[in-house]
Amino acid sequence: MYPPPREYRALSQEVSVPEKEAFRRGLSELGRFTGLGWLMSSEPPQPPPSRPPIPTVHSVITSATQGGLTAIIAALAITEEQRRAVHIYTLQQQNNPAWFELRKGRLTASNFGHVLATKPDCPARAVLKRVMGQSSLGGVKSVQWGIDNEGEGIRALQEKVGIHVEPSGLWLTKSGMLGASPDGLVGNSAVVEVKCPYKHRNTTVEEAIQDAAFYLEKKGHQYHLKTTHPYWHQVQGQMHIVERNECFFVVWTTKDCIVLQIQKDEVWVQNIPLLESFYKRHVLPAFMEASG
Repeated sequence: MYPPPREYRALSQEVSVPEKEAFRRGLSELGRFTGLGWLMSSEPPQPPPSRPPIPTVHSVITSATQGGLTAIIAALAITEEQRRAVHIYTLQQQNNPAWFELRKGRLTASNFGHVLATKPDCPARAVLKRVMGQSSLGGVKSVQWGIDNEGEGIRALQEKVGIHVEPSGLWLTKSGMLGASPDGLVGNSAVVEVKCPYKHRNTTVEEAIQDAAFYLEKKGHQYHLKTTHPYWHQVQGQMHIVERNECFFVVWTTKDCIVLQIQKDEVWVQNIPLLESFYKRHVLPAFMEASG
């Protein structure tokens, strides 16, 4: 008898993250006396807890060792409250000893692509060494270059896109097995990952893509991150673990800076059980042996 009600939408299209940030900045210039200014203001920073919100993997192994692998896996599980507390406790990442301690013994996003590319029943020795942290990267020039210039990439992103990037710590899955540490967060909807390619540090991105091993490719007039590259799995893992829908992927060189907006691939979530299975079968037993 009556026509079905139409779905109400105040806007004709979705509002992008940069548009939200521009609106937020405009309100902040007016002061917090506006109702929307108060509602959209960022949460005040929470002080980090005085002690670790969860035990290290080594501590879990030591305390639950009598129950075997099953007991250790159960003891690694964390709550949502603990998940967020770990993020706060590990802010500043490389400059925070807690970041190293709480990620040690866990499978982190930078290794997801390498794990997914190896045979689950007989993983390559190089992959296990990498995952276990036995491949020393501390003195590698390319790694140090990335650490030293990450801030340049974030500044360039903020200027180019007009957004505010907040720091991120370590985020864990509720299983406690997998982790991700994006280079920054944008509101409640996006992560930031900055790459500063040492090999192409003094070239433009257009020049860099002539290298077949480079992780970007060009389709038409648009740059894209290759879905076969480990960086693709890294940023997808970050978005799924941190629960964000978008990644601002920044490629910074001394001659150029581009920003890709990569969307979460909902199908990628199928990799989470594969990664956790690899962790239980290979990473945790190896770490237990090393801790014994």
